[in-house]
Amino acid sequence: MITRCFHNLHRLAAAIFVIVIFMVILPGCSRKKPESPADKYAQHYSLGINAYRAGKYHAALRYFDKALRLEPEDPDLYLTMATIYDDCLNDLSLEEHKKAKRKAVEYYEKFIEKTEDSTKKERA
Repeated sequence: MITRCFHNLHRLAAAIFVIVIFMVILPGCSRKKPESPADKYAQHYSLGINAYRAGKYHAALRYFDKALRLEPEDPDLYLTMATIYDDCLNDLSLEEHKKAKRKAVEYYEKFIEKTEDSTKKERA
């Protein structure tokens, strides 16, 4: 009788082990559809907006830069980056501040070049 209980316990432990292994291995084996460039753009843009709203302007610029590499024709992204460089980076040294202003001008110029909105062009 003890042998029989031990044998059943051993089988139960082996079954649990197999189930745990499958639970750990199988999710990693699933074939996830690769993200499209549009999906990656949307992800980086969204992360940039969230960082901007949280006041993390340097992080926002990194996310927006990644989005810009995926969608270089988006004029509003140039305007957003220009605005951050122009108005939001207050924690810079004088030399870094000058570089930020030059970057802002560069992004404003790109925005003006790419946008079709004449009202926004005039404001930029």
